[in-house]
Amino acid sequence: MIIFECPTCRKVLRVENRDQAPYRPFCSDRCRLIDLGKWLDGQYTIPRPATADDLAACDPASMLPNPDDDHARGPDHPDVDGG
Repeated sequence: MIIFECPTCRKVLRVENRDQAPYRPFCSDRCRLIDLGKWLDGQYTIPRPATADDLAACDPASMLPNPDDDHARGPDHPDVDGG
């Protein structure tokens, strides 16, 4: 079972497989479009340019997908959805 919260409306969804959540991480196309509109309107911004200290503090390995996480596996991976 996959459980996630829509970042727009905060609705919690529980689905058996990814096919049941086509707009993930959003719960619906409406919430997806609301989020897109906020990006396009400039409501989401980065507060300041990244500095050398920011980049030095960043751990690139932490940005890589965890191979043990179902979300990191492609849809054709044999372990996804019991395949």
